Amino acid sequence: MRATPVCRWLAISLLLNLAAAPVLANELIRASAWARPSLGSSNTSVLYLWLRNNGSQPDALVGISTPAAARCELHVSKDDNGIVKMLPLAELELPPLANVAMEPKGVHVMLLGLTRALKIDDHIAVTLQFKTAAPRTIDAIVQMATPAQIYGDF
Repeated sequence: MRATPVCRWLAISLLLNLAAAPVLANELIRASAWARPSLGSSNTSVLYLWLRNNGSQPDALVGISTPAAARCELHVSKDDNGIVKMLPLAELELPPLANVAMEPKGVHVMLLGLTRALKIDDHIAVTLQFKTAAPRTIDAIVQMATPAQIYGDF
């Protein structure tokens, strides 16, 4: 049986799409998140992320959003002569083939204007925007825990 020109074209098109898939796919394929519970009537909380850039090119986290907060801000805590200050970060660099973990007293995301109280074991959807990779929505669990307890053995 002989293939028609249309069948050959479809087969070639399929093979080209399959070959291009790894290049077109979101190379940042691993992400995990946890947030602290809100305290009392406070309308703020903090979110920590663990990110893995599996790509061969650098990328950067440039935006975060969640329906649980009116605004999300990327910050880093710095010790300035014994006074800890929170400084805004425009983006978080994600080197190729590297893990980047946010931790207390370091890089974190402030959740401002909470739309509801965050309680232990709640889950919130978090959308991450990157400089080059496609946006990604992940689930964050609300916990009073250390990053190692949440991120596990990623």
